[in-house]
Amino acid sequence: MDLSKLTPQHVNKRFANQASFNAWLDKTYDKKIILSDFGQDMTKLYIDEHGEILHCNFHAHIYNGRFVNTESLTEFVPLEILENGSWKRKDGLLIEEIKNNKKL
Repeated sequence: MDLSKLTPQHVNKRFANQASFNAWLDKTYDKKIILSDFGQDMTKLYIDEHGEILHCNFHAHIYNGRFVNTESLTEFVPLEILENGSWKRKDGLLIEEIKNNKKL
């Protein structure tokens, strides 16, 4: 995968209200990642088919628009996030469950 081609597509989207955001997220996300709770605040991420983080339940202003390594996305393995051009393993962010979006 050419990491230089990973460019955020969704981070600057704005919504009129929570309902319009929820509708957009529901139709746009590809996978919902549930993290094991080790006392950290972030426990859920929603990513698109390219691994772009669309939303997370804590620190969204930091993580939205960043990328998750979809090639190493496996339950019971730490999440890898793109930082400074390479994948960085986040040992404190252990993937507990991956749910695929069942789009209609």
